Amino acid sequence: MSDAEHEPTHRPLANAETQPLGYLLGLQFHPPIKLIHAKGLEFAAKVSTHADAPRGLDLQENQWSFSQPLGATSRGVFQVVVKESALILEWPF
Repeated sequence: MSDAEHEPTHRPLANAETQPLGYLLGLQFHPPIKLIHAKGLEFAAKVSTHADAPRGLDLQENQWSFSQPLGATSRGVFQVVVKESALILEWPF
């Protein structure tokens, strides 16, 4: 037997059934943007014209987080994170 057969891996077995848990989309950009508190509130207001106003709002100097529960019985939340040089969208099923 080769050593490669015993290396740990996080990949599923070849014929294993997998179940998706959600989506995660990340985007990096350059040059970095400056995260200004007032602009974060403006962004939250613009987002709320297309969807419900975010329930979770955290505006820090280096990161903005906006979150919204997904339905009354959902386990997760839809989340948008804006960083100085990245944008992350996460929504579980």
